[in-house]
Amino acid sequence: MELAGHPDGGLTDVPRHRLASETARLIGERRPSRILVFDPGCVTGHRDHQLATSAAQFAAGQAGVAVLG
Repeated sequence: MELAGHPDGGLTDVPRHRLASETARLIGERRPSRILVFDPGCVTGHRDHQLATSAAQFAAGQAGVAVLG
């Protein structure tokens, strides 16, 4: 897991495209076969979890990497 310096509760201040770009960079560096994200409903309801999941799904889709929730 990598937090990329974002404080807990602070992802609402980060544009989605930036989160997706950061995730895409990590995908390029680490070449995972799949990415684990929160379930679509984000069981906790935490906005950071929802935003991180959305960005990861987008970046993974662009890279052709499977997403598991």
